[in-house]
Amino acid sequence: MNVLLAFSGLQELVPLAVFAVIVGIIWALLSAVAARNNRAEKRLDKYNRMPSQSQIDIDAAVGKASSERVSGLVAKAMALSKPLMPKTELEQNKLRVKLANAGFRSDKAASVYVGIKTAFLILMMLVGFVIFVPRGGLNFGLF
Repeated sequence: MNVLLAFSGLQELVPLAVFAVIVGIIWALLSAVAARNNRAEKRLDKYNRMPSQSQIDIDAAVGKASSERVSGLVAKAMALSKPLMPKTELEQNKLRVKLANAGFRSDKAASVYVGIKTAFLILMMLVGFVIFVPRGGLNFGLF
């Protein structure tokens, strides 16, 4: 209480009031974020209650749709991976062991990994082309 009495004028209280308002706004935002249910709590709630048949049907339909999208992405990644796949059995086994140690134990994991790597290579080449060609043309400042 003595601290507030030490301030004698309005000029000294304005920064304290601004600070209090900023802290209040941050407190309100953090409280709002913390009050939301996170995904883990929703999953736990789902296991604690018995689902109705309609909810089971909805979950099955959503799972099927996402499964089809994932299988389409896997097929595209496998198609992109063929040019850069390891050629010898030893190189393929090394890649499979590395992926298995990382937790990817699927038969398609190596193809998907190399496909993503190839897609990223192509994407970065396009980004580089877009960034550097407009500046210096196709000679890249060599001539």
